[in-house]
Amino acid sequence: MAQLGTQALQEEAQVQIERGAWGEAVPFLRELNRRLRESSDAAAVRSREQVLYFLGLGQLQMANLPGAADTLAEFIATYPESPQAVTAQLYRGDTYYYQGRLADARALYEELGRRWSPGDLGVAERALYWEHYADCVYAEKDWEAGAEVFAALQGAAAQLLDAGAAREKGAKAASYRLQAAIAANDFAAALELLPELTGGAGRTRHDLALNLALMRGGDELYQAGRHGEALFFYELVLRPAELRRFWTEQRARLEAEQARVVGVAWLADRALEVEGELREAAQRLGQLGEAFDGETSDAAKPVSDYTQALDFRVARCYLAEERVFEAYWAFVRLEESATADGFVEEAVYGQVKTAAAAGFDDRVRRTARRYLREAAYERFIGDVGYELLQTALRAEDELAVQELTEAFMARVRLDPRLQEAPKLIYLVGSTLLERGDLAGLRERLEPMLAAYPEYGFSDGLAYWLGMADVLEGRYRPARAYFERIVADFPNGGYAEDAHFRIGVCWFGLLDYKKARLKLDGFLQDYPDSRLVCEAQALLGDLAAAEGRVDAALNAYAAARDAGGMLSPPNQGYIDHAVFQGGKLLAGSGRWAEMAEWFESYLRRWGEDGRAGDAIYELGRAQVALGRTDAMLDLWIESILRFGDDPRDTGPDLMLAEYPEHYRAVRGGSPEGVFKDALRIATAQAETTLVLRLATALRALPEVAGDGLLEVTAENLEQASGAVLVAAARRLAEADPALARTALERAVELSPFAPFAPEAWARLAELREQAGEVLPAIAAWQHVAATFPTAPEARVARLREGDLQRERGATANAIAAYREVLKVREWRGAAWAEANFKIGLTHFEAGDYEKAFGFCQRVYVLYGGVAEWAAEAYLTSGLALERLGRGDEAVATYRELVQQNRLADTKAAAAARERLEALGAS
Repeated sequence: MAQLGTQALQEEAQVQIERGAWGEAVPFLRELNRRLRESSDAAAVRSREQVLYFLGLGQLQMANLPGAADTLAEFIATYPESPQAVTAQLYRGDTYYYQGRLADARALYEELGRRWSPGDLGVAERALYWEHYADCVYAEKDWEAGAEVFAALQGAAAQLLDAGAAREKGAKAASYRLQAAIAANDFAAALELLPELTGGAGRTRHDLALNLALMRGGDELYQAGRHGEALFFYELVLRPAELRRFWTEQRARLEAEQARVVGVAWLADRALEVEGELREAAQRLGQLGEAFDGETSDAAKPVSDYTQALDFRVARCYLAEERVFEAYWAFVRLEESATADGFVEEAVYGQVKTAAAAGFDDRVRRTARRYLREAAYERFIGDVGYELLQTALRAEDELAVQELTEAFMARVRLDPRLQEAPKLIYLVGSTLLERGDLAGLRERLEPMLAAYPEYGFSDGLAYWLGMADVLEGRYRPARAYFERIVADFPNGGYAEDAHFRIGVCWFGLLDYKKARLKLDGFLQDYPDSRLVCEAQALLGDLAAAEGRVDAALNAYAAARDAGGMLSPPNQGYIDHAVFQGGKLLAGSGRWAEMAEWFESYLRRWGEDGRAGDAIYELGRAQVALGRTDAMLDLWIESILRFGDDPRDTGPDLMLAEYPEHYRAVRGGSPEGVFKDALRIATAQAETTLVLRLATALRALPEVAGDGLLEVTAENLEQASGAVLVAAARRLAEADPALARTALERAVELSPFAPFAPEAWARLAELREQAGEVLPAIAAWQHVAATFPTAPEARVARLREGDLQRERGATANAIAAYREVLKVREWRGAAWAEANFKIGLTHFEAGDYEKAFGFCQRVYVLYGGVAEWAAEAYLTSGLALERLGRGDEAVATYRELVQQNRLADTKAAAAARERLEALGAS
């Protein structure tokens, strides 16, 4: 080569350069560079510019990367103003890029941007520059710098004429921008970029890092409660099997191409690119589990197969989105594909939850029992047990409920340190308490508490036993349980509630001082508790019971405000506090305050609360303040506004009292007002309001009632409780079945309304008529226990006793009659009847001595109650006969028949017959 002249060397080099075989030109260019460097001739200096430039490119093409770096650095230093200096800087950076020295490459790319303009590069070179620069920035996860670089790559890619290259580089830019947005939690930007990746099938779309980023983005969105968007991200993630298939095919294609281009001079640069792409494919396969011989960066280290984790996330999103059918089948597929150490438990648990949400009780039972049979499954026992138990409760399967609660307790006994044990105890306790199975609750929990007094679930055992005692009015043992929780488990989940319940127990024990002390202490210790509302309401009840009206009102106001701050509001206790406070204001004659009290309630709660009842009370206050005329307008407007809600009892109360106030203020009958309202309600198809107005019109003595809408089986669900009770009165004889259905609906709809005692009493009577003794007894017991101050309570106790006596339950009958004797307000006829019937019960049971004693008490103490005095005389005589005391029996019969006021009774007639039979007439 040294023998060739300079001209010949130039010609040989030019031939190779024109062929694109820059590497083949390197020997000639190197010799030319040596010769030209030694010459100071201006022409030689100018000629050397091109020689040195192409020498650097040829070395780069031949993969002599260090040599190319030195040559290109020399070129830039020697010819800094050359038009090719910017391109030389690009290729100089590439020499480090292809060596994997990305930090050095980035420094040179940044220098290019400072000294030259990337816009001076050709279209292809510009896209190459931004791509390699972006790769360097991405490798360092420098998202702040990457914002500009990634966007520039996107723009450069769009200008490429090669559609395939433009698409691939554009996808890479979108991938980098997307990962930067996810890293910054900028999901608005991330969502805008997703369409640029959804249809891609190239290397970028199959990059593991991109797919893991999509998965991380889905996780962030899921945690933020954006479940639909999270699902979108998850569904874009390609599974490892698909990635492996792509990179395996990519490697095979590249290996075939490499075999074609290696050794072909003018394809040397492509051979270099193929070598880099093969290295990338090998790294990707290494990440996906295949062996990799080269150096592995942190970003290219193997990643566990995330298929099951992804499938679980997709199913979880469906569930969160309440797409329960899709979620169910997603969990089924997850179980089919999950490995033993994977997501099998989550898959089965997910099937239970989704089947429950979809109402598939048979699948819940099948899958939940399968879960519970597997000893290794324990993370979700509480939730699975809950869903299984709910199926038994919905099916009213008592045996299944008993079986399951016992099985859950057995599971805790088997492994007392089970993580889910507290949940199982909660499940058993709450279920049995709600069903009223207090005996079953004690049977299961008391032995457990004795055996495991200090375990993580022991406070739950004590709590439910305490609650059972509270429900039965056994406040002293209940308090002992709650105090045990506070002392032994001060940081447990039941401690807060137990503190409150101690105050409840002292209130139940009528020790108001200690109750107030405990409740005040609870409010100080737990100022943010959800129970503050209930504690304040109880303090209000306590103050009211002590006659401290202002203190009670302050507590009720605090309960109202605390309940309103909860989410959702504790509407039940808000209503209790407001209406109990209203009663105190009414009882104290503080009518102006009462009006403001209910006006404030209506402003704050409106239709969310008991609006109709509140307006009724407001109207009462207005009447007391002399605003009866305003009250009439308020009530009729409110009846029209709220009267179509069958659960609101206020309109019924207003309609019942409206006529009296109307006649007193405006004179005449409110018939016209009611009929005008009825026309409006009929036109608006408000069936509940129509039935209410029809009932009110029937109650007016001047209205015949013909043509007014009646309660029927078809509209019964739309009738209010008061309307149903009124209908039952009319239907009791004509259609007792419909009357009974109406009453059952009434007590379900409004269990504590003013008409509820009458409804239960009439329901009990209808059950008696149908021969349903035990259901009738239960109804009478409910009246007496729930409404002890109602007039129906006295009748209820007596009828309960009668039915118990008739069925031969002597002890139960006597106990019911004795309850009558405990109420001083019922002294008189009710006490006479109760004493007589206790005596009659003893007589029928064969205890004639006790029978005589109770019956004698009646005609001695309650002689003025003719009916029971006469019956008592007769039964006393019969008892004396059974005791063999005939003379006393004759004397008793004669005393009965000789009293003029008793002479015409049936008992007196029977006594005469007995005297005749005894030969003493």
